[in-house]
Amino acid sequence: MTFRVGLRDIVLLPGLITVFLIVSFRYFAWVVDDLYIYFRYVENFVSGYGIVFNRGEHVEGFSSFLWFAWLALCRSAGADLETVAKYSSLSLAVLNILLVQILSLRILPGRLAIAAPVLTMFCLPYVIWAVSGFELMLFIFLLLLAVLILSNENSGAIALAGSAFVLFLLTVTRPEGILFAICLIYYALFTTGNRRRLRLPLLIYLTLTSVFFGFRLAYFGDVFPNTYYAKIGHGIFGDYEARSYKNGVLYFIFFLKDNPQFIPGLIFAFVVLIRYRSERLLMMLSLMLICQLAFITFAGGDWMVQHRFAVPAIPLLALLTAGLLAKLSRGRELAGAVTAALLCAVSAASLVFGDKSVIERETILWNNVKVVAPSMGSIIGPGKVAASGACGIIPYFLRDVTVIDMVGLTDRTIAKEGYRSGMWFERAMPEYVYSKDPQFLIMWKKKDENGVYRFKYAAPVYEEMSKDPGFEDFELAKSYDVLSDVVIEIYKRRDG
Repeated sequence: MTFRVGLRDIVLLPGLITVFLIVSFRYFAWVVDDLYIYFRYVENFVSGYGIVFNRGEHVEGFSSFLWFAWLALCRSAGADLETVAKYSSLSLAVLNILLVQILSLRILPGRLAIAAPVLTMFCLPYVIWAVSGFELMLFIFLLLLAVLILSNENSGAIALAGSAFVLFLLTVTRPEGILFAICLIYYALFTTGNRRRLRLPLLIYLTLTSVFFGFRLAYFGDVFPNTYYAKIGHGIFGDYEARSYKNGVLYFIFFLKDNPQFIPGLIFAFVVLIRYRSERLLMMLSLMLICQLAFITFAGGDWMVQHRFAVPAIPLLALLTAGLLAKLSRGRELAGAVTAALLCAVSAASLVFGDKSVIERETILWNNVKVVAPSMGSIIGPGKVAASGACGIIPYFLRDVTVIDMVGLTDRTIAKEGYRSGMWFERAMPEYVYSKDPQFLIMWKKKDENGVYRFKYAAPVYEEMSKDPGFEDFELAKSYDVLSDVVIEIYKRRDG
């Protein structure tokens, strides 16, 4: 199948993308603490210490090896890490919009094709995570690019070989990337008349992936990133697993509640699996959506704002909505146009009226932490050992300090052996942390309903750490107000 993109088909895009960028820059100051975990790894790497959080400890405490490699390359060239991470993410978000338009024109030629990019770019979770500085936009870019190549049955040998490389990059961008890659490869193999032409791409993918996993196993000692074991790391069957799956389903339901414009696209995905299995592009999009839903369910959702794990589903749902519009427009063009206008209006309303209070709160909080973190070095000097629950911004500014990650993102033992408080995503293992002889504890407190600062209102791990007998050996050294109801307290060991 061939397709053409004319200027008249994309005439609206520059203006719409400009509006998207204006909206996105409103949230550019928003930052997530975990982003600075990447930055500490990058600084250690470019300084010659290897891919480590603490010098000498080979633990893959980030989710995307490819994103780490890109940031390391940029840092080696002298770039500011937060700036390059955010602008790279936003640039990829724009490229994703262009890919959505191209794919939409293959599904729904004509003016209504613009509906898919509109539904994608004017969605609050997409806007927020476009400026997050995380790898999500890269993951979406590689996924859409792979679908674009493999959905064209007339792709040449060079394009197919390129798709193998794209699928490899997808695999090393996020832990669940391998699920998407295998699904796409399986579908391509069993729906292609001439399977011989896929032998070389398959060989390329398997070779590259095997080499990478061999490197990961040899260097880090694990098949998956440590973050997978820390945040998910559960079995398949059991009471905890059942509750996790339920939470994953509820997580996506809440995403749809906040973004109801995608409900028709979700329903249409299952219609495609039943009635339109011969339509290759729609089938691939539906299967990719199923993969994302499966990952969300298995992971049990996520704690970060604005439905992070649902963001890769946004362009897929937008494109499936375009497929629905194509079916509605057959002989009833007005029905398709009205439906598209209504869904775009709902999307715009969700963006304008969506709850942004948590985003605003986090923007203030983490930027305040960025202000106070450098001064912590006057208390926790170089060569010291400190335990911290938030292991992004503060450890980044304490690069000469060995930091024990209380929740296990960068600590293999806690990630695999630590326990969770109920269904909370983070793990804890206080006795292990104290056994590492930290000289300082970096603890957080949040006010309760009576205005009293308490550890448990900040995160379960701080409550667990404070209840352990080892906490009695520490005394308060310094307190920092970082929000109207949040403080960071540094505790020093009495014999230290």
